[in-house]
Amino acid sequence: MTETRTIMISKVFYEDLPPVTTLLISVATSVLVFQLVVRWMMPTHATLKGKSKNLPPYASTSISEIVRQLTGSKAPDFIEDLASKVGNVFRFQIPGVNVVVAGEPRLVREILSDPGSIKPSLVYAPIGGVTKGWANMLSDCDVDHVKMNRKGIAAAFATHHIKRMSEIGLKTLEDWLTNTVDPLIAKGESFNPCTELVNVMVRSVCLSSFEYDPSPEEVANFQKWLDIAIKEFLLRRMANPLRGPLSPIWKYWNAEIREANNAVDSLEAFAVKMMDAYRKNPSPTKNTAMDIIMNSPMFTSDSQRACEVVTYLWGSHDTQAYTIAWILKYVTLKSSEQDALREELIKMDPEDRHQSTTLSNVLNEGMRIAPVASVFSFRQTGRDIVSPADHTMLIPKGSICMIG
Repeated sequence: MTETRTIMISKVFYEDLPPVTTLLISVATSVLVFQLVVRWMMPTHATLKGKSKNLPPYASTSISEIVRQLTGSKAPDFIEDLASKVGNVFRFQIPGVNVVVAGEPRLVREILSDPGSIKPSLVYAPIGGVTKGWANMLSDCDVDHVKMNRKGIAAAFATHHIKRMSEIGLKTLEDWLTNTVDPLIAKGESFNPCTELVNVMVRSVCLSSFEYDPSPEEVANFQKWLDIAIKEFLLRRMANPLRGPLSPIWKYWNAEIREANNAVDSLEAFAVKMMDAYRKNPSPTKNTAMDIIMNSPMFTSDSQRACEVVTYLWGSHDTQAYTIAWILKYVTLKSSEQDALREELIKMDPEDRHQSTTLSNVLNEGMRIAPVASVFSFRQTGRDIVSPADHTMLIPKGSICMIG
């Protein structure tokens, strides 16, 4: 009874406060909670005492500049510029967190290959915001349902399914060539290979994995919504850890947060629409990604299933599309290679063209020049690591390493 009265009195007291006072209390509480979490999870300056002589140098830049640059389109240029001034291993001056930018290849290998290195939750947890807080394979691979779902989805990549998906992908590509590329050629107009091939890949994945044929507007909207959500939850909240805890307050005057929340709602609605199409299908293909998700006992609601659909569509469409787009770019810049490839393919039967030596060489060289890789990835060190390139440089245990 006493506890109930205390809670009621506290609630009444809080609700009777002026709005400004309530806001200040909320902000102060969020800042305090954030600092406690950071000091519990990350190495503090006190932990680093006695090691300062061996630590990487600080980059001369402010926290506000770090946030602004890392959430902008020139993040790689920003890091490269700092590295040219202080070296390819340096630290950001962020209170309470030891953030190390590691660009030295041998040090990067040492960090990534160490069994104790983990994905820091302070960095990756915000990714769950794209799926409304539901842990996914990109935000947290150690959650039980993520592990089980990764094992369960393997059936969708059986040999006969790979063949089926390849045929659907080829048909989708042929439709694009006939309905989009040929008319552009006839008009003498150009196109953006990145945009067009991402469109093709999104439609192909929807058809092959979810048995849903999206309209061009749905494909465009999916990419728009995903881009808005990624910028908020992967960039802004990674660079500014306070943005997440304070977002329930900030959203009232921050249009970016409101727009991101609306984008996440729209992504979920699109996934639910595909799920409804599956339910209306009298004979859905067994063991597709959608079939597995819809019948998995790991999900207790359509909201959870929708989040999983968004995750798989998000993680499966852009890598292939951008790889092909970059290879097309390089082929157009080398007319002699383009001619050699065309001549060899014309001489071969269509069903044998995948065995073309020249095609294999073009693909390998394209992926060598523009490899598939994230702009940045992060690891939290599980032990003190001495740089193989400089034995006087120490990366302390618990440091968040930004690798790019």
